[in-house]
Amino acid sequence: MKKHKRNNSRHHHLRNFTHNRPYWTAFLIGCVYFGVVVSWMFGVRTAEIAQGFAVKLVAASAAIIMITSLSLGFVLFVWLKRRLRISLAEPRAVWLIPMLWVVAEYVRAILFSIVSLGPGGRIGPYWAYGDFGYLLAETPLVYLARFGGLYLLSFVVVAIFVAGYQLYKLRRWQPLIMVMSIVTVGAGLGWLAYRQSSGPMLRIGAVRYANKNSAYTTAAESYNVVSMGVGQKVDTLVLPEYSHYFASSEDVPPDSAIIQSVTKDAQGLVVHSANENIMTLGHNMLSFHSADGKLLNQQQKWFVVPAGEYVPYIYQVILAYAGQEQLLLNFNQQKSVERGETPERPFEYRGVRYGAHACSGVLSPDFYNQLAQQGSDIFINSAALDTMGLSSLLHYEAEQTNRLAAVAHAKPFVQGAKGGPAYILDRDGREVAFTFSKTGGVVVADVQTNGTKTLYTYLGEWIVYGAIAVTAYMLIKKYILSRFKNRQLKI
Repeated sequence: MKKHKRNNSRHHHLRNFTHNRPYWTAFLIGCVYFGVVVSWMFGVRTAEIAQGFAVKLVAASAAIIMITSLSLGFVLFVWLKRRLRISLAEPRAVWLIPMLWVVAEYVRAILFSIVSLGPGGRIGPYWAYGDFGYLLAETPLVYLARFGGLYLLSFVVVAIFVAGYQLYKLRRWQPLIMVMSIVTVGAGLGWLAYRQSSGPMLRIGAVRYANKNSAYTTAAESYNVVSMGVGQKVDTLVLPEYSHYFASSEDVPPDSAIIQSVTKDAQGLVVHSANENIMTLGHNMLSFHSADGKLLNQQQKWFVVPAGEYVPYIYQVILAYAGQEQLLLNFNQQKSVERGETPERPFEYRGVRYGAHACSGVLSPDFYNQLAQQGSDIFINSAALDTMGLSSLLHYEAEQTNRLAAVAHAKPFVQGAKGGPAYILDRDGREVAFTFSKTGGVVVADVQTNGTKTLYTYLGEWIVYGAIAVTAYMLIKKYILSRFKNRQLKI
């Protein structure tokens, strides 16, 4: 009996806390949620720049900063919901609650870019970690992304939740049937409308290098992996970031014959990225070579990632107070990369427009959206993922991001990686080739490129802009117009 009373007392205190402190409740729930989503941050690999206590300091403090700042998105959502006095039980909640959630997700992405700002950083909606839309990435409903991208999927997830809540609490089944009917038909149309590709067929090879603690993979190591052969000739080969395959050294001169042995001819395309100067780093250069070693196109990496390629200002303060200034100096010497002047753009070769990014370009759907709008036929990522450790969760989340980009724009996606997996996705996001071999390796698949643009490619984040406009109107109407009417009545 006493135990039952104690349990009731605890439930009573919990209800009181959530009712009296809604913002703290939202923040704590956000911390738990993002504590799982970005748990890989606690294992950030820093062996190249720090040892002992500094390793734990870097990993723990970076994770805490990321978790707490992303959790503020939950707080913003609750604030909007309370200010507009929207109840989950009312009929309009089926579309209003998802709308507010989309606004909160978008603002949260911008907020974290501000928190993580540093030398080379950029402000924008680049951080979509934990967005609810990714929950649909491996379901048939993902084809809705061809009409509205990630944020439309987030809208749908929340709409289903609200409709399910109304069914459970109010026995009101109509909202759930309506929502599921609309999204099912929409997903079907998304698949049917873009089931045909308009580009040429390519045989693509993607290379994986085993994890190394060094900041780059030497040319010799590159040769060892590629010389394994792919068993069949390819049109295009995607190498990981920091491959330096065509870089020469005193010990190992460039050997284009190895690449030519796996491409259909000497003009086969090789896509990779590397520092413009191995010793001083400088810019990371997204590079397109022909198999015979000729440089065809080179672009500076526009987006550099905090903690991986620069140290955020807030983090510099933490290191200074912790007496770890040397860690900052080590980072700047070994890993700091300058940001590019202009965003990456598609490169056309043999009738195919390649939309490529180097590593952190996959963090945000916005980057591949831009490449798709400029007419890309296929997406490429040349990545080095070992800095963040070997978390399977990180690799899974990155692949979900890439899968969504492939489906939303109906284009195949190819990733060559160092430390992480190498894989090839078709335009429907299906994994047609994959390797996570401990010793590295090469995977090959035939994919059809696609020059057709989806509705989402044309319209961009229309769901976000619409949600922001409606939310702003409702807030203005509630506070400004209501005050004006009150003054009129007093007069």
